[in-house]
Amino acid sequence: KSLVSALLSFNLGVEVGQIGIVLLVFPALVAAKKHEKYPKFLNAVNTIILVASVYWVITRTFPL
Repeated sequence: KSLVSALLSFNLGVEVGQIGIVLLVFPALVAAKKHEKYPKFLNAVNTIILVASVYWVITRTFPL
């Protein structure tokens, strides 16, 4: 029972953390969307996410 409780607590904590981040970032993104440089900002953020994702896939697929 303690394993189930620990996993449930951990997962709930992760979800609460994700919701908190969304609640903090979402209003800023809505405000930024009105700015003329929003498309460039969006492309830059997407590029950073892509590079980080490719890095993580490569380092986990081919560990040194």
